[in-house]
Amino acid sequence: MKVGRLPICLVILLLLGCVSIGNSSTAPDLRLSFVFDKEYDKANVLSLFRSYTPAGLVGRAKGMGVDINIAQEIRNADLPVAEKLAAKLVEDRFAKDGAAIQASKADFEAEWKDRLPLFSQMIVEATEAPWVHPEYICVISSIHLGLSNWYGNKVAAHYILGRNYNGKILAQEITLSDVFQLFRKRHPKEEINDWQVWAFS
Repeated sequence: MKVGRLPICLVILLLLGCVSIGNSSTAPDLRLSFVFDKEYDKANVLSLFRSYTPAGLVGRAKGMGVDINIAQEIRNADLPVAEKLAAKLVEDRFAKDGAAIQASKADFEAEWKDRLPLFSQMIVEATEAPWVHPEYICVISSIHLGLSNWYGNKVAAHYILGRNYNGKILAQEITLSDVFQLFRKRHPKEEINDWQVWAFS
Protein backbone atom coordinates (compact mmCIF):
# COMPACT_ATOMS: atom_id res chain seq x y z
CA MET A 1 0.00 0.00 0.00
CA LYS A 2 1.46 3.37 -0.95
CA VAL A 3 0.98 5.88 1.86
CA GLY A 4 1.52 8.73 -0.61
CA ARG A 5 -1.70 7.83 -2.40
CA LEU A 6 -3.87 7.98 0.71
CA PRO A 7 -4.10 11.82 0.81
CA ILE A 8 -5.22 11.73 -2.83
CA CYS A 9 -7.87 9.19 -1.91
CA LEU A 10 -9.11 11.38 0.94
CA VAL A 11 -9.38 14.38 -1.37
CA ILE A 12 -11.48 12.30 -3.75
CA LEU A 13 -13.75 11.27 -0.89
CA LEU A 14 -14.23 14.92 0.06
CA LEU A 15 -15.11 15.75 -3.51
CA LEU A 16 -17.72 13.01 -3.68
CA GLY A 17 -20.25 15.38 -2.21
CA CYS A 18 -19.44 18.10 -4.72
CA VAL A 19 -19.48 16.30 -8.06
CA SER A 20 -21.81 14.10 -9.99
CA ILE A 21 -20.31 10.67 -10.54
CA GLY A 22 -21.15 8.61 -13.58
CA ASN A 23 -20.86 4.85 -13.92
CA SER A 24 -17.42 3.44 -14.59
CA SER A 25 -17.18 0.12 -16.41
CA THR A 26 -13.59 -0.34 -15.17
CA ALA A 27 -14.40 0.11 -11.48
CA PRO A 28 -13.54 -2.84 -9.24
CA ASP A 29 -16.56 -4.74 -8.02
CA LEU A 30 -17.91 -3.68 -4.63
CA ARG A 31 -21.48 -4.22 -3.55
CA LEU A 32 -23.37 -2.42 -0.80
CA SER A 33 -26.48 -3.67 0.96
CA PHE A 34 -28.47 -1.27 3.14
CA VAL A 35 -30.31 -2.80 6.09
CA PHE A 36 -31.95 -1.96 9.42
CA ASP A 37 -30.62 -3.88 12.38
CA LYS A 38 -31.82 -2.93 15.85
CA GLU A 39 -29.73 -5.64 17.48
CA TYR A 40 -26.57 -4.23 15.86
CA ASP A 41 -27.50 -0.76 17.13
CA LYS A 42 -28.12 -2.09 20.64
CA ALA A 43 -24.95 -4.18 20.79
CA ASN A 44 -22.83 -1.23 19.72
CA VAL A 45 -24.43 1.18 22.19
CA LEU A 46 -23.42 -1.29 24.86
CA SER A 47 -19.92 -1.77 23.45
CA LEU A 48 -19.18 1.90 22.87
CA PHE A 49 -20.31 3.10 26.29
CA ARG A 50 -18.53 0.27 28.11
CA SER A 51 -15.17 0.49 26.34
CA TYR A 52 -12.32 2.97 26.03
CA THR A 53 -12.63 5.73 23.46
CA PRO A 54 -10.20 8.53 22.60
CA ALA A 55 -13.17 10.92 22.51
CA GLY A 56 -14.16 10.05 26.06
CA LEU A 57 -17.59 9.02 27.28
CA VAL A 58 -18.91 12.60 27.37
CA GLY A 59 -17.90 13.28 23.77
CA ARG A 60 -19.29 9.98 22.55
CA ALA A 61 -22.63 10.44 24.34
CA LYS A 62 -23.00 13.98 23.06
CA GLY A 63 -22.28 12.91 19.48
CA MET A 64 -24.96 10.24 19.71
CA GLY A 65 -27.48 12.57 21.35
CA VAL A 66 -27.56 10.51 24.56
CA ASP A 67 -27.82 12.04 28.02
CA ILE A 68 -24.47 11.63 29.78
CA ASN A 69 -26.20 10.23 32.88
CA ILE A 70 -27.69 7.40 30.81
CA ALA A 71 -24.33 6.76 29.14
CA GLN A 72 -22.66 6.57 32.55
CA GLU A 73 -25.36 4.24 33.82
CA ILE A 74 -24.82 1.91 30.85
CA ARG A 75 -21.08 2.00 31.49
CA ASN A 76 -21.34 1.26 35.19
CA ALA A 77 -24.36 -1.05 35.49
CA ASP A 78 -24.30 -4.84 35.65
CA LEU A 79 -24.49 -6.29 32.15
CA PRO A 80 -28.20 -7.30 32.19
CA VAL A 81 -29.22 -3.81 33.32
CA ALA A 82 -26.90 -2.17 30.79
CA GLU A 83 -28.37 -4.32 28.00
CA LYS A 84 -31.90 -3.21 28.90
CA LEU A 85 -30.86 0.46 28.95
CA ALA A 86 -29.15 0.16 25.55
CA ALA A 87 -32.20 -1.60 24.11
CA LYS A 88 -34.48 1.15 25.43
CA LEU A 89 -32.36 3.86 23.77
CA VAL A 90 -32.64 2.19 20.38
CA GLU A 91 -36.31 1.28 20.73
CA ASP A 92 -37.10 4.88 21.73
CA ARG A 93 -35.32 6.18 18.63
CA PHE A 94 -37.28 3.84 16.37
CA ALA A 95 -40.54 4.75 18.12
CA LYS A 96 -39.84 8.45 17.63
CA ASP A 97 -38.17 8.49 14.19
CA GLY A 98 -39.08 5.12 12.67
CA ALA A 99 -40.77 6.53 9.58
CA ALA A 100 -37.77 8.73 8.74
CA ILE A 101 -35.34 5.89 9.42
CA GLN A 102 -37.29 3.58 7.09
CA ALA A 103 -37.57 6.24 4.37
CA SER A 104 -33.82 6.92 4.40
CA LYS A 105 -33.02 3.52 2.88
CA ALA A 106 -34.19 4.57 -0.58
CA ASP A 107 -32.06 7.74 -0.32
CA PHE A 108 -28.94 5.78 0.61
CA GLU A 109 -29.50 3.33 -2.25
CA ALA A 110 -30.02 6.12 -4.79
CA GLU A 111 -26.96 8.09 -3.65
CA TRP A 112 -24.62 5.12 -3.65
CA LYS A 113 -25.78 3.75 -7.00
CA ASP A 114 -23.99 6.67 -8.63
CA ARG A 115 -21.22 7.11 -6.07
CA LEU A 116 -20.06 3.51 -5.70
CA PRO A 117 -18.08 2.89 -8.92
CA LEU A 118 -15.65 5.79 -8.54
CA PHE A 119 -15.37 5.31 -4.79
CA SER A 120 -14.53 1.64 -5.25
CA GLN A 121 -12.00 2.34 -7.96
CA MET A 122 -10.20 5.03 -5.97
CA ILE A 123 -9.87 2.91 -2.84
CA VAL A 124 -8.54 -0.08 -4.77
CA GLU A 125 -6.02 2.15 -6.54
CA ALA A 126 -4.92 3.81 -3.29
CA THR A 127 -4.48 0.55 -1.39
CA GLU A 128 -3.17 -1.36 -4.41
CA ALA A 129 -5.25 -4.33 -3.28
CA PRO A 130 -8.69 -5.76 -4.04
CA TRP A 131 -11.40 -5.25 -1.47
CA VAL A 132 -11.00 -7.55 1.53
CA HIS A 133 -14.76 -8.06 1.36
CA PRO A 134 -16.54 -7.80 -2.01
CA GLU A 135 -19.72 -6.69 -0.22
CA TYR A 136 -20.37 -4.36 2.71
CA ILE A 137 -23.56 -4.50 4.73
CA CYS A 138 -24.40 -0.95 5.74
CA VAL A 139 -26.67 -0.61 8.75
CA ILE A 140 -28.82 2.49 8.60
CA SER A 141 -28.49 3.38 12.25
CA SER A 142 -30.98 5.05 14.54
CA ILE A 143 -28.28 6.27 16.93
CA HIS A 144 -24.68 5.80 15.71
CA LEU A 145 -23.08 8.55 13.63
CA GLY A 146 -20.88 6.01 11.92
CA LEU A 147 -19.30 2.66 12.76
CA SER A 148 -16.44 0.92 11.05
CA ASN A 149 -15.61 -2.75 11.52
CA TRP A 150 -12.07 -3.89 12.23
CA TYR A 151 -12.79 -7.55 11.53
CA GLY A 152 -15.76 -7.82 9.20
CA ASN A 153 -17.92 -6.28 6.50
CA LYS A 154 -20.76 -4.69 8.49
CA VAL A 155 -20.59 -0.92 9.04
CA ALA A 156 -23.13 1.74 9.99
CA ALA A 157 -24.13 5.30 9.19
CA HIS A 158 -26.74 7.47 10.89
CA TYR A 159 -30.00 7.70 8.98
CA ILE A 160 -29.80 11.51 8.75
CA LEU A 161 -26.11 12.34 9.07
CA GLY A 162 -25.09 9.59 6.66
CA ARG A 163 -27.04 11.44 3.98
CA ASN A 164 -26.49 15.05 5.03
CA TYR A 165 -22.72 14.74 4.61
CA ASN A 166 -23.04 13.51 1.04
CA GLY A 167 -21.82 10.01 1.74
CA LYS A 168 -18.62 11.01 3.53
CA ILE A 169 -19.45 9.27 6.80
CA LEU A 170 -20.25 5.95 5.16
CA ALA A 171 -17.29 6.27 2.78
CA GLN A 172 -15.03 6.88 5.75
CA GLU A 173 -16.32 3.84 7.66
CA ILE A 174 -15.99 1.47 4.70
CA THR A 175 -12.50 2.77 3.87
CA LEU A 176 -11.34 2.53 7.47
CA SER A 177 -12.62 -1.04 7.69
CA ASP A 178 -10.92 -2.12 4.48
CA VAL A 179 -7.58 -0.45 5.27
CA PHE A 180 -7.61 -1.84 8.81
CA GLN A 181 -8.15 -5.39 7.57
CA LEU A 182 -5.57 -5.07 4.79
CA PHE A 183 -3.06 -3.83 7.33
CA ARG A 184 -3.92 -6.60 9.77
CA LYS A 185 -3.44 -9.25 7.07
CA ARG A 186 0.15 -8.03 6.63
CA HIS A 187 1.05 -7.19 10.22
CA PRO A 188 0.13 -9.32 13.27
CA LYS A 189 -0.85 -7.78 16.60
CA GLU A 190 2.63 -8.58 17.91
CA GLU A 191 4.04 -6.01 15.47
CA ILE A 192 1.39 -3.32 15.79
CA ASN A 193 -1.67 -3.10 18.05
CA ASP A 194 -5.26 -2.43 17.00
CA TRP A 195 -5.27 1.23 18.05
CA GLN A 196 -2.13 1.90 16.02
CA VAL A 197 -3.71 0.28 12.97
CA TRP A 198 -6.90 2.28 13.59
CA ALA A 199 -4.89 5.52 13.77
CA PHE A 200 -3.23 4.75 10.46
CA SER A 201 -6.52 3.75 8.87
